[in-house]
Amino acid sequence: MTLSIEDQDKNALSALSAAVAPFRQLNPSAPMTISMLLTFVTVAKHDRISMNDLSKAVGINQSAISRQLQDMSAKDKFGAEGLGLIEQRIEGTYTLNSLTTKGQALARRMAAALDRRPVEVAA
Repeated sequence: MTLSIEDQDKNALSALSAAVAPFRQLNPSAPMTISMLLTFVTVAKHDRISMNDLSKAVGINQSAISRQLQDMSAKDKFGAEGLGLIEQRIEGTYTLNSLTTKGQALARRMAAALDRRPVEVAA
């Protein structure tokens, strides 16, 4: 007996694919790994999160998180233009990561696609 994926599950997977597409379209020629997507989503969920907490939440080491954050910042790890999705601010002894306006807009588009609702555009 073969098990098939139910239509409800197929619809959920379709919504997931639609939600991830805007992230992937940021730079179609560059690798956009699952861990990079998880890093972005985790920053979005927490508003402001330290590198240590982000590393624990995503489950990858801090040096990998650091490289991903650089790529998603204004300047990438090579000094070229980054994706401009995440900004880092020093508060006391912590460096906290949060979404830029561009990152917030992307997160809203992704969430709207997942929920299959229209995207609200800021005026």
